[in-house]
Amino acid sequence: VDQLNPFVLVDGREPEGPDEVVLDKHTADKTGYRAGDVATFQTAHGTHTATLVGIARFGRADSPAGSAITLLDDATAQALLAVPGQVDTVAIRAEEGVDPAALRDAVQAELDGEAVDVVTGSELVAETQGAAQETFDGIRIFLLVFALISVLVGTFVIYTSFSFIVAQRLRQLALLRGVGASRAQVLTSVVVASLIVGVVASLVGSAAGVALAGGLAGGFAPGADAVGRPRSLSVALGVGTVGTT
Repeated sequence: VDQLNPFVLVDGREPEGPDEVVLDKHTADKTGYRAGDVATFQTAHGTHTATLVGIARFGRADSPAGSAITLLDDATAQALLAVPGQVDTVAIRAEEGVDPAALRDAVQAELDGEAVDVVTGSELVAETQGAAQETFDGIRIFLLVFALISVLVGTFVIYTSFSFIVAQRLRQLALLRGVGASRAQVLTSVVVASLIVGVVASLVGSAAGVALAGGLAGGFAPGADAVGRPRSLSVALGVGTVGTT
């Protein structure tokens, strides 16, 4: 059923035999393949060649998370990737108004005794997101450690820089004291200056971070976009400002 197929043809047609394949758009663009070319692909049974009869996108993305995808007709896919006559996944489209949980239970009852997992669409999405989260946990930890080191190094550099700045302004600060400025007023002027520098620097750093995140997202998962959250921006501005001040 087309409604259940995440792949959408953007060129050519579907494969109709063992000598025809469809590639994802990301792979086709990267390799230079075009419809009508003879493409080479690999499975557990070895290397194969087939005529490229179509190019597809995964929804709105050129491929799922940058993966190279080869699409075959049912019989060929079962022969090369699974067990002939068997499938590993079955998608069911419920009619409007049908409760997904009730449909899941009905299907599970019909398959009672079979080693088959029956889940709703929302459960499948949650499982997929959980698997993706586990995959990127290591990357996230690395980036957090890197960010912590950057904050510590930045704090030391800022402290050293402001020490030199204050030392160079000793005559100016002494003059302020001489004309009647209190110790608290002089200290406040220095703190306000550092606060302004911290806010401006944090805004610039946050903008650079968003641009870098967009590049990293495209690198790890071509076609993916970085999502900016208010909490992330607030934390970045807060840490940068407090660290500077």
